[in-house]
Amino acid sequence: MGTRHDTLGFANAYWWTRQSKVIKDPFVVYTFDTGKDAREALLELPCIYVAEDSQKLICTEMLIFGYYPTKSEKYEAVICGDELTHELWEQAKASFSKYGGSRKNELEPERDSTSTSKAKKAKRSKVVFVRVIASKGMER
Repeated sequence: MGTRHDTLGFANAYWWTRQSKVIKDPFVVYTFDTGKDAREALLELPCIYVAEDSQKLICTEMLIFGYYPTKSEKYEAVICGDELTHELWEQAKASFSKYGGSRKNELEPERDSTSTSKAKKAKRSKVVFVRVIASKGMER
């Protein structure tokens, strides 16, 4: 469900687009010495998994996530999006620090973003099927 950023090009395109937004999405970006550390830090989050077929990271939430090499031979790990809850934001910061990451930048989500996010999901996932049955002699 999430959008994976695994190259600097994808990440740069997102950050440039984000500049024109009035309301900024919350995010966490840390810098790591190795891609392995960045990957392990992301995998500690409850919504990040490894795809069985490609071995790439996947996310079960509608978030932007991933890690990628930078021009300075470091790696950046990111998780962001308007559905980033405060709880997941805190978990990401803790995990990124645990694996030796250095905070590059962040924007804290609202503390009540959990309920807002759940309300958005509930509204988005509500589907109503309507069946129209025509009776004999009725024209459509």
